[in-house]
Amino acid sequence: MPSRKLIHIFLICCHRSDQNILPILSSQLNRIIAQAGSRKAHAIGALTTEHRDTWTDVRKHLLEVSSENEALLEKLESSVFLLCLDDTAPVTRDEVSTAGWYGDGRNRYFDKSLQYVVFENGKAGVIIEVGGRTAKAELLRLN
Repeated sequence: MPSRKLIHIFLICCHRSDQNILPILSSQLNRIIAQAGSRKAHAIGALTTEHRDTWTDVRKHLLEVSSENEALLEKLESSVFLLCLDDTAPVTRDEVSTAGWYGDGRNRYFDKSLQYVVFENGKAGVIIEVGGRTAKAELLRLN
């Protein structure tokens, strides 16, 4: 399995009305899992854990240095949700909660209001931002 230090962002377009999307998603997810450990990538999600002003400055810099960064951030930020595939296998409720909430901070994107987290052992959780008034995200354990 891939090292926790190998973080990748893959985009899947899944708004097709002309065919059953489940086989397409299954194929794409299998391809992503196979490719995830083949090369190192920067963990941009860790930057979203920074102080808001720091992250704003870093994000602005990323946009300035590359039009590719701009296109990728646009796709990431306009997506409906994120699916975080973690290569850890938490067992207890506490372990699942801690790993689901933030993991090592690298495989989450805290500017996204809906993130599904699936662990190597099949356990899963959902991180949901509950609104601007509380400025807090909640983790729901799915199993």
